Order: sequence, then structure tokens, then C-alpha cells
Amino acid sequence: FCLFGPVMLALLSSADSLQASWFPRALRYLGQIERSYLAFENDGGLLVVDQHAAQERVLFEKYLGQILTGEVPVQELLLPIPVELPASAVHGLLGMRKRLKKIGFTVEPCGKSMQVLAVPVVFQKSADVKDVVHSLLDGLLSPAAAAADARYDATATIACKASVKAHDALGPAEAVELLEALRRCA
Repeated sequence: FCLFGPVMLALLSSADSLQASWFPRALRYLGQIERSYLAFENDGGLLVVDQHAAQERVLFEKYLGQILTGEVPVQELLLPIPVELPASAVHGLLGMRKRLKKIGFTVEPCGKSMQVLAVPVVFQKSADVKDVVHSLLDGLLSPAAAAADARYDATATIACKASVKAHDALGPAEAVELLEALRRCA
């Protein structure tokens, strides 16, 4: 499950007016619950944060900002990542090379399929890259993508796949850093 559907984006964009009341400045980190939620306290009570949703929000805003300014940091892969797709999908994606390059992906044909040569810096695992390519394929080649701006869906997919997952252990410093990054979100 990913945080960013159209309804959630609308709710999050209005979060600035709520920030002062629900996001107090002085919080003390208590720990992780089930390695999925971060617990913080202050004099007013307890704040529990879904670590995946929090990092997804942070990465979404950061990555979308990079896309909109044309400054997506890219990492060339030491070994290309092969992605098996039907021939029609390969043809469709290769036809969108310029569009993919703008969001940080470099792809090329490889036999009857394709391979990924470069990805946005946010990625850590090749399995995530394969998942994202398949998700981007669904989004970019769908009939709705022709009518709508697919940037937000693609950005949300990338942010979701690159985020810390439920059951990933976070240390106290990482938890506090994530909360501070979430606090800086617009």
C-alpha cells in the first residue's frame, strides 16, 4: 500500500494549516513499535508515525522538486539491470526514452527485452528498480496517462519503492532525522 493516491495528495497539500496543532516542536523519541511505527512523546501526548508513509512523503516532495527543476541526480549502474517485458511494452517504453531520462532512468533495448543503465539516486536495490519499471510501464502506457499528467503517479511510485519499509529497523538518529525531514515538508 502506498500513501499517495489523489485524495491523500490533496489532504497533504493542506497540511500546512494543521502543522502547528498536530506537529509540536519538542518531541522525544521513544522507540519503534513492531519495527513499523516511530513513537515520540512530549508534554501534550504521544505521536506515532508510520515510518514508510513518512519517508514516502519526504522522498515524494524531494524527487518531484528535482523533476520539476530538471535536476534529478542519476547514478550509472555498474551492471545493467535486465527487465523482461512483452515486446509491445518494450517498444512503448523505448519510445519514451526522453521522458524516462527526465525522471532519471536510462534504458536501452537488450535482445527482445530491455535493460536499465541508470536510475535516480534514491534507489538502493535492483529489485526496486524492476518493480518501478513495471509500475511506470502500467502508468505511462495506460490510456489515462495520455490525458493526465503522469508525473505525480510516477513520482509516488518511485518514492514508495525507495522508502524504508515496514519491519525495517531504524536507529534513534535515523528516526529523529526522518521526523525532522517530515516536519520540513510543505
